[in-house]
Amino acid sequence: MENGYYSGIPNEPLHFYRDSQLMATATLLFMGDGAELHKLYVHPNARGFGVGRAAATASIDYLFATYDLEDVSVSILGNSAEFWFKIVTAYGDRALYAYPQCYFVKPGDTARNQHPLTFAT
Repeated sequence: MENGYYSGIPNEPLHFYRDSQLMATATLLFMGDGAELHKLYVHPNARGFGVGRAAATASIDYLFATYDLEDVSVSILGNSAEFWFKIVTAYGDRALYAYPQCYFVKPGDTARNQHPLTFAT
């Protein structure tokens, strides 16, 4: 996948390898001061070994380490809700699970601070 695939939306593909074999790929879309982990694909032969979890975490961490972002979002589609809930749990106060979206905020901040309306009761 080449940069520019998403018709004018700034994006970056990430590829994850074990030795020389492609295990997973992620598509990152940039919008304003945030980004979306748009797609995450894990090779069928690599599923069930923690590759998806490692690729998701590496993608989110990469975005915050490389770009000056306020937050990263992920749309939950299909049967991926349980998977993303596990990722959100690993990020603690920096993450918010609000189906059908997950939000991750920059290090040193909290989801409650970035998305206060979601926490309002």
